[in-house]
Amino acid sequence: MNSFDILEHGRTSVGRSALAKLTGLSLDFVTSLAHRADIARLPYVRRKTILPVCGAGYDTLAKIAAADLSQMESALDVYFQRTQGKPWKNYKAVIVLKGLVAGAQALPVIMEE
Repeated sequence: MNSFDILEHGRTSVGRSALAKLTGLSLDFVTSLAHRADIARLPYVRRKTILPVCGAGYDTLAKIAAADLSQMESALDVYFQRTQGKPWKNYKAVIVLKGLVAGAQALPVIMEE
């Protein structure tokens, strides 16, 4: 099963429940995977972007779309200081928050709660 399968089958609560039952994984874990697959629809976003963004508390496309850029930068700074011992400014060129938020606002909503 790839991220497209997870998103296709996990975009609804019924689908996530079925995936959890089928795989034996917890519903919370399946839900987090579905949200990460949803975030991966953004251009140029893959694992190296998803992990820190989710780790900073922006673990759904809706949260990214509603993000305040300065608060998001602060959250990412805390995340990178905690996990890498380096400030956010070292990663700014790789994770372009303005584009990330704009992309999240532009994508159609497909995840159902």
